[in-house]
Formats: sequence, structure tokens, C-alpha cells
Amino acid sequence: MAAKTLDRLNEFLGERILVVPTEALTAIGVHAGFTDDPSVLERFVDLVREKGRFVERDAAESDPELLQPIPLGYFAHDGSLLLLRRREESRRHRMHDKYAIWAGGHVRELDLNDGDPLLAGLFREIREELFVESLPTPQPVGLVLDTASPQSARHLGVVFRFDLANSDVALSMDQREFRETRGRSLSGRMLPKEDVVRHFDAMERWSQILLSSHLHATDKEVLSQLIL
Repeated sequence: MAAKTLDRLNEFLGERILVVPTEALTAIGVHAGFTDDPSVLERFVDLVREKGRFVERDAAESDPELLQPIPLGYFAHDGSLLLLRRREESRRHRMHDKYAIWAGGHVRELDLNDGDPLLAGLFREIREELFVESLPTPQPVGLVLDTASPQSARHLGVVFRFDLANSDVALSMDQREFRETRGRSLSGRMLPKEDVVRHFDAMERWSQILLSSHLHATDKEVLSQLIL
């Protein structure tokens, strides 16, 4: 209860989120689409450590010189992926009624208290969105950048894979409605990749990029819409 109250107070006062300089991306080798080079991912983590800072979310969203790292995780079990359908409080929200294969969100200043802010932010967001506590250590797999619009280009997905060896955890996510505060909700299903891909055209962009360029589950074109 105290944590929820604090979260709402932070939103009221102006949420402070992690940002890094946008101009540094080219120097460390991040490109539009999906980057899976381990050395680039390592350099990005170093960038967060050395130049990351926290600013109010409104300021981050309006400043093209600030990039917002978004740790996100997708969940795999026995050849299946967790497919989520997002419903936002506002129907005009860009994620409303979209499908996604990941859960995650912004790194907040409070995540500094738990060591690695990227991992701490990831686990906090998963707890808030999916209400799951017992998860294996995730594997970092790359970075996803959508440059199709100025707004999307201000966010960089730091992608982690959760391999769910425990069938009970996988079953707890299947055919489930995850209700959040503020009128948002998620519904989840564990589906074979080929069934996940059937929802491709109704997916948000990061999920499309991950399915095509990382998981190679489809040959549908995404990169043609990116500014490379």
C-alpha cells in the first residue's frame, strides 16, 4: 500500500525518469531497428552508468537531445511466447488495444535503491503489470530503436529474455487478465510463435521489430519505415 501511494505521489509531483544523451548513441554503435552486438549493449550499459541522469518525464518527452532507456522483457516457454494485449485508460493512447510481446517501462529514480537501475526498473514494472514475483534471471539480448517518428525515437528498448522453465509460472500468465491502476489492463496468453505472428499487424512497433529482426518469426517488412 505504501509503495502504491508513493508511486501516485511521484506521478502527481512529476515523475523523474532515467535519460541519457541522444547524441551518444551513434558513437557506441546503436542503429535503428534491433542491435544484438554484445559489445554495443555493454557500451550502452556503461553510458547509463556514466552519463545517465533523472529528469521530469515531461522534460524528457519534449527534448530530442534526451533518450529514455526502457528496460523490457519478453517471456518464452516450451516454444511459446507470452502475447499481451494492452488497454489504456484513454483510447487515444498509442498503445491502446495494441498487442505486444513484452512488459516493461521507464526507469524511475526510486530504482536506484536496488543496485542496477535497468534491472530494478524491469522487475518493478513486471511486478506492477503482471503481478509476478518468482522469475528466473533474464538474459540481455539487445537494443530496439524505432525511428519512424520523433516521439518513438526518444525511447530505446533494452531487451531481456525470460526463459520460463517453471511450467507453473508460465501457466499463471496464460489466459490471464492483469488489471492495473488508472484504468489500464493487460490480457495475456502463452502462444506458439506462429500464432503470435498472426497478430503482427495489430502490434506495437517494438514487438514487430523483435519478431522480425530478433526472433526471425516472420519476414514481414518493418525496417522500410525506419530512418536509418
